[in-house]
Amino acid sequence: MTDQLVQVNAKTASASNPTRRGLVLIFTGNGKGKTSAALGMIVRASAQNWRVAFLQFIKNWDFLSEHKTLRERFPEVEHRMFGEGFVGILGDSKGEAEHRQAAEEGLREAAELVRGGGFDLVILDEICGTVASGLLAEEAVLELIAAKPAALHLVLTGRGATDKMIEAADLVTEMTEIKHPYRKGIQAQRGIDF
Repeated sequence: MTDQLVQVNAKTASASNPTRRGLVLIFTGNGKGKTSAALGMIVRASAQNWRVAFLQFIKNWDFLSEHKTLRERFPEVEHRMFGEGFVGILGDSKGEAEHRQAAEEGLREAAELVRGGGFDLVILDEICGTVASGLLAEEAVLELIAAKPAALHLVLTGRGATDKMIEAADLVTEMTEIKHPYRKGIQAQRGIDF
């Protein structure tokens, strides 16, 4: 039975199979692990030879481990950053207009990639946070979700997914912080947090 299930799943997961049901997945909440979960999906999708796009909103630092890993180990993944750094924290010196402009540029690029139909998986990292912080309109993100081709898997990450975004999704996982080393004064750790 397991072998049959694997064969069926391999057939329905084919990028050329028009019967595949593309999902909308959201990883949200105040706990750690949203981007990490999305990066794990890149590993799985790459094993299926899928075309993957990974667009990051808000974040824009070359020192993040995912940038190096994607460049060196997953060069086939389309990776773009649309952000000016975290909004309003960690010494943010950018104005709201600059953050908004970067987010809107990212949304335009995301819409082109989603509507273009050339990808099997598109990940919009931290896009929920752009809506929660007022950088993008909720309606614009909902329109993007609605425009998704039937076979495309679309992943949205970030804190503050709205009720309407959650309603539009097929799978929603909320990361809940129960305990975090930051509360003990332990700073972010290379390889774990970035």
